[in-house]
Amino acid sequence: MATQLQIRRGTSSQVAAFTGAEGEIVVNTTNDSVHVNDGSTAGGFELARADLNNVSDTSLNAALTGNTVSALTVTSLTSSGINVTGTVTADALTVQTTNGLNALLESTTSYQYLQFKNSAETNNFIGFVSDDFVVSPANNQKLIVTAEGNVGIGTSSPDSVLEANITTSGSGANNNTAGSSIGIGSSGTTQPILGMRWTGASHVGISGSAFSTQIVNDTVNSNAFEMYTTGASPLVLGTGAAERMRISANGYVNPKANVANTNAPDTQGLHFGWNYSNGAGESLIVFNKGAGTTGGLTFVDNSSSGTHDEIMRLEGGNLLVGTTTTGSYTDGKLSVFGDGSVPAATFKNAGNTGQFCANFWNAAGSGTRTLINFTTNASPSVVGSISTNGSTTAYNTSSDYRLKENIADADDAGSKVDAIQVRKFDWIADGAHQDYGMVAQELQTVAPEAVSAPEDPEEMMGVDYSKLVPMLVKEIQSLRARVQQLENN
Repeated sequence: MATQLQIRRGTSSQVAAFTGAEGEIVVNTTNDSVHVNDGSTAGGFELARADLNNVSDTSLNAALTGNTVSALTVTSLTSSGINVTGTVTADALTVQTTNGLNALLESTTSYQYLQFKNSAETNNFIGFVSDDFVVSPANNQKLIVTAEGNVGIGTSSPDSVLEANITTSGSGANNNTAGSSIGIGSSGTTQPILGMRWTGASHVGISGSAFSTQIVNDTVNSNAFEMYTTGASPLVLGTGAAERMRISANGYVNPKANVANTNAPDTQGLHFGWNYSNGAGESLIVFNKGAGTTGGLTFVDNSSSGTHDEIMRLEGGNLLVGTTTTGSYTDGKLSVFGDGSVPAATFKNAGNTGQFCANFWNAAGSGTRTLINFTTNASPSVVGSISTNGSTTAYNTSSDYRLKENIADADDAGSKVDAIQVRKFDWIADGAHQDYGMVAQELQTVAPEAVSAPEDPEEMMGVDYSKLVPMLVKEIQSLRARVQQLENN
């Protein structure tokens, strides 16, 4: 075995023309590389530098083809890149570049794929078909991003920005997330915050394992649009982070309700309230079913903190003001109850003298037609009425003998008639003159039954001239008797 080592040096052209002895080494001063000669090949064989600067892309490609690389690091790429033909198996592969292009995959067909393998599945692909990006686990396309920017899940041709198609109905109950086709969840939970699914009726569910709120296009029920909660919680709508309306678990609708108000009536159909807290002076409208089965409309206010006082209701075609029920003599379409501090009702004409304040009409065809009944006492009894018969009007006062006792002839009325002062005067309100009349204070001492004297001394007194009629009749009878006696004598 030869032990002599010969080393020469020269430029690239000199090295290329030199045929050295077998094993002879020549240093290329142009390329700063080393050539090993075999005794017959001109220029010998140039050894690769550590930076591969003297290795052509073709040589490197040929060296890598069909080989297994345990670790390959490419620190730079030429403009032509690295072309790999066949299969390269690498335990670790790092591609680094400074021009932003790390790897280029080219194919002579319309698709470019990366294939991922494991012990259970060898046909997992990710790549492009034409200009569409696709993900195909188990060789079954599940996701596509089209060149137009549409994302499809479960479809290969999405028509919108995001389209998810359901191929099966899923599992679980209609309100269970197990069958959801789309779910948006939060960290630390296995249930979606927002889910959409198909189970015979399309659903949009919000929050919870059994969606607590659902929006449904119910194809089973004539394509009805439905929105509801599945538990006992109410459905609440609001604006500006404040509640504006709620539908309770019992199905009652309360616009502008307040969750904190424990006095809120939750036993009726539909509520309209203002502020609806426990403060006084607030109002409320309630559409309800009333005490029975008849629908009604109730108006409520707060006379004091924490209470709700009904002030009016419309029920069964009857309007009740200041009361919730009608009595035996107050049954009617309109019932108005005062509280004793103010009049129960006021009728006012705006000033047109050709119109009246109230019109009472009994449409009976014939006979006596009662227009107004006057009652008194807690258990009302009729004490008077106004009625019509044909073209006449009667102002009736109760006079039935069953209402009276100690019945006897009246005393002579002459002294009382003589004591009545008949006056003439002018009315202060409009200056109208009246030739014959009486002053209430003067008449009160003679015939108090004909004078109305309110308890409040500031209120005006009044005279009912009809109450003087029995007294005048008695005096006329007495006069007639005296005349008859004179005539007989």
